[in-house]
Amino acid sequence: MFAPESAPRVRAVRPSIHAAQVERAAGAYPRELQGWYAISILMVITIASFLDRQLPALLVDPIRHEFRISITQFSLLQGAAFALLYSVIGIPFGRFVDVANRRNLIIFGLVVWSAMTVLCGLARSYGMLLAARSGVGIGEACLAPAAYSMIADYFAPLKRGRALAVYFTALAIGGGLSMLAGGAILGALPANGVALPWLGELPAWRVMFLVAGAPGLPLATLLLTVREPLRLSHQGRAIDANARPPQVRELMSFIFKWRSVFFRLFAVQALAGLIGYSVVGWAVVVLGRTLALPNAQAAMLLGVCVMMGGLGGALAGGFLSDLLERRAVLAARLRVTMLGTLIILPAGVVWPLAHSAPLTLFALTLTMLGGAMATGSGPATFQEIVPNQMRGQIIAVYLLIASLFGIGLGPTSVAWLASRLSAGENGLSYALASVAGVASALAVVLAATALSAYMRLRDEVARG
Repeated sequence: MFAPESAPRVRAVRPSIHAAQVERAAGAYPRELQGWYAISILMVITIASFLDRQLPALLVDPIRHEFRISITQFSLLQGAAFALLYSVIGIPFGRFVDVANRRNLIIFGLVVWSAMTVLCGLARSYGMLLAARSGVGIGEACLAPAAYSMIADYFAPLKRGRALAVYFTALAIGGGLSMLAGGAILGALPANGVALPWLGELPAWRVMFLVAGAPGLPLATLLLTVREPLRLSHQGRAIDANARPPQVRELMSFIFKWRSVFFRLFAVQALAGLIGYSVVGWAVVVLGRTLALPNAQAAMLLGVCVMMGGLGGALAGGFLSDLLERRAVLAARLRVTMLGTLIILPAGVVWPLAHSAPLTLFALTLTMLGGAMATGSGPATFQEIVPNQMRGQIIAVYLLIASLFGIGLGPTSVAWLASRLSAGENGLSYALASVAGVASALAVVLAATALSAYMRLRDEVARG
């Protein structure tokens, strides 16, 4: 699967020459203030999207009780129902990103996923809830490819790592804040439900979905204040807006030509995502059982761990990758990804098995830090090795694979493994530790063996 690519070997350009080249191109990019304003708005939208995305993790028991579904059926709501359309529909959306107004594409997705989140709260059957969750995935599929592509055109290459890292902190803030805010709202809602105009008496879990979908239209209006940036090549030259974007056949040919790089990078990001989403999907249940906490309190503790680890990992990874890039370290951004997976390896095994609250929470935070460092450096890694005309589609392919394995298989693989372990209530803990240990070890090996081919591809793209 990971055979060397058929392309001839390219003589590596000295990193110092590459750095000088991209620094000369920096003058073609917009003022940094415009870029940071765009990032701030995109961050707010991304944070809001995470509450919509992760809400089922807070509502395991009430949803299972109302619809009388198994733990595996519920895992489909957390993972596959969202991930399937989120990842598959991302491919055509990725093509739109390469040819259309990216800001307007995000607005479209924002309106769709907010409306579908509201429909989750109004679903009257498990099938309707499953369909609405799939709709949330369709809407959110627009966000990441468009946002990453916009940021890459706002910031010069030597500043791109930290810019993308700061944006990526929205994932950590969103993941953590969704747990903190969700847990706080859930704890404040009356246990017997809330009476709403036209809707009557609704249980707390339904009200949570309505609250999560409400900010959609105001945020779409706010995004109108962001300007669509000019598309620029790696050499800082404007790309003809009327130029034909690469066809799917050309894209797949490029990926296959450099398959020793792309197959490994896709796999590394998929494995890191699998670990992260399996943790977020089941940590509330595991923390509640091992530390004897109610769901609302366990969710808030998870939120703190996700925010602290995610913020620290994303920022440290972004600034470290820019620093190593300026110091001409070979494959600097990919090395940061590998470092993140190394951190996950021990921490991801320890936290679900520890029965000491300080050790559990410390290891859980460290797992989130390593995951944010690995996945947060992913967009900058891909932006560095693909032409501008392919950025949206490559990110869409990367998200397709990462989502199918991460969101789609993460929670479900843990549930499947736990159901086959003769460990009673400890089954989830053993399953989480097993998945994290195997997946992170494999990710380290794949990243390490991609370093040389990654450098050759980066140099070829830099030559134009």
